[in-house]
Amino acid sequence: MLGFKNMEQHTITRMEILPEKNVILSNPKNIGVLIVVLIGLLIGIIKPFTGLPPIGHHILAVVIVTLGLWIFKPNNVPFMAGCAFLVAGGLIFGLKYGVVAAVVNHFI
Repeated sequence: MLGFKNMEQHTITRMEILPEKNVILSNPKNIGVLIVVLIGLLIGIIKPFTGLPPIGHHILAVVIVTLGLWIFKPNNVPFMAGCAFLVAGGLIFGLKYGVVAAVVNHFI
């Protein structure tokens, strides 16, 4: 029954149920992405550049986060995840599809 040869009781320890804490922050790549995301959020929320319209700040934040995903590649996230984030962010913040995917439209 259940693959046990003898029916001894097995005490489940806390380590078997819950993973270690701070697993995410123990990886330096994850810390790098976290810092880049915070920088992107600050730029998107505070809008520190006076000559840039609000959409420009948002797109700059998306580009910074995308570069963070590409540079640090946390937990071996694929390169395409950064591309998808860039396209989705551009479309969410109001850029036209032809502008966001200009290279794709060029080859079609």
